[in-house]
Amino acid sequence: MTVPRRLFMGEQGALMKPVKIIHTADIHIGASFEAFGVKGAEHRESVKDAFARIVRKAADEGYDLMIIAGDLFDKAFGVPERDISFVLGRMRELSGRCKALILPGSHDFWAPGSVYELNLDRFESVAGVSIVRPGRESIVYPELDLVVHGRALSGGKSSQDPLDGLEPDHSCRWNIAVAHGSVVSAMKAAEDVDIPINIGEVDGGFDYIALGHWHSFREINRGNPPVVYCGSPELIARDQKGSGYIVSLEFSEDGVSIAPERIGRVSVEYVTVDASGIRTTEELVGAVKKQSEPDRLKVVEITFTGLLEFDAAVDFDAAAEELEEEYFSVVIAGALPHRRITREELAELAKGTVVGKFAELLLERIENAEEEERSLYEEALQIGLQLFKGNNPLG
Repeated sequence: MTVPRRLFMGEQGALMKPVKIIHTADIHIGASFEAFGVKGAEHRESVKDAFARIVRKAADEGYDLMIIAGDLFDKAFGVPERDISFVLGRMRELSGRCKALILPGSHDFWAPGSVYELNLDRFESVAGVSIVRPGRESIVYPELDLVVHGRALSGGKSSQDPLDGLEPDHSCRWNIAVAHGSVVSAMKAAEDVDIPINIGEVDGGFDYIALGHWHSFREINRGNPPVVYCGSPELIARDQKGSGYIVSLEFSEDGVSIAPERIGRVSVEYVTVDASGIRTTEELVGAVKKQSEPDRLKVVEITFTGLLEFDAAVDFDAAAEELEEEYFSVVIAGALPHRRITREELAELAKGTVVGKFAELLLERIENAEEEERSLYEEALQIGLQLFKGNNPLG
């Protein structure tokens, strides 16, 4: 997508070299990834590999600037030296050919004793690396005729809009605002988010708003200015199907070109299994693989609907263990399916109770129903009894 650029006072109209920028955020280096179980340690390395690929892309493909819109690290305090050294090592690979701007986010915020406050000199001794400080700050890149405006977070939550008060500097050709937080909308009020961003109040003189905090790629506004969440470059949690991207930007006489590019390798797929058709562990494994082709770089999240038959012999732990051999991670979301209630159990339901009367009426209808309706009443009986017990077999 290309957004036509606006002309502003002071522009000479001369041809200019395009400015190439990578917008990334929410890498979360050092996260535990406990949700991935035994694969957590492996995924920590996958996240580092994704960051290394971004840096190589920036260095090898002639990018001018890499913007990290918050949460490069997963925490602000107690970041292991190995993670700090890893990031510094990758930054040195840029060799000053590509600048790097780091915005402290909600996980790796700026505070006394935080990773950025303690290691500021180490980071900024690397050629071309800048860290945004608390308060409004504008970092100018004269050789690019570009300025980036931002405000570092000083805690994991804030009632202050991080874009509040940021204004473009029209002495530079290009103006970018960078922020870490959640866009307020009709669906989500300011008091319902941890760090509210009000896009409607952003100065229209910016050429691009680079956002972080949401882990899936999303274009909030395609107009002037374009407002974009790049998402995490690698999967951070199972519910983030839109993660795995960076945004490649090109600022030229034609405007701002915005292109999401896939960088992550681990994907997530959601599978729904109807338990009523499953009688054995092998059938469960087969049902999952039929819906989701095995892939060692795929997270599969399984949700069950329906009820198991009385005689089903399914070992869910064994099924998950077998599937783990063919996927990156397998997770069962929600509750395991419940079994159908037998006629013997129905006979034991207390008379004179609501549930007992419900069962009595449905059994009577089943007995008197035509053949084509009998299975429908049987299913209504089973589902109704589960709902009385507080279970939801409908998923």
